[in-house]
Amino acid sequence: QETFPRNVRVSSEVADALPLISADSQQLHRVLLNLAVNARDAMPSGGTLKFSAENVTVDESFIHHRRATGAKPGNYVLFRVADAGVGIPRDILPRIFEPFFTTKEPGQSVGLGLATALGVVQSHGGFILVETEEDKGTEFQIYLPAAVAKTGERPPQAELPRGNGELLM
Repeated sequence: QETFPRNVRVSSEVADALPLISADSQQLHRVLLNLAVNARDAMPSGGTLKFSAENVTVDESFIHHRRATGAKPGNYVLFRVADAGVGIPRDILPRIFEPFFTTKEPGQSVGLGLATALGVVQSHGGFILVETEEDKGTEFQIYLPAAVAKTGERPPQAELPRGNGELLM
């Protein structure tokens, strides 16, 4: 919360017993931070930025109906980063993951954030979907494959640390 202006409220919702994922935590942190900064910029008058994570199963029907290019059926951890901002205009939406594409003023961005985020997610076997509506907000959905357990074993479960709001130094 301290990273954002006072008019941006940050909330989070994490499902219990999320499966583990095999991923580079620093790269995923950069992905989420990039999406959060973009969300902040999309809410010049403030609003809510919501992070969430849940376990989902993706099947062929989902892949077909959501046009989830590169997705494979299986279990995933779905991370959502949703804002109440200006949304992404439909004519720009197909270009948002292109390297060097930006709608920001010169000097504010080189246009690599979303292209890099997509590359990181794909390198981890995942995919990204985007839902947006102008003047209502945008939600980025990051799907990362759940770690596969050996036959006969229960899938591993992550115990996420829960903070109490104190800053330790």
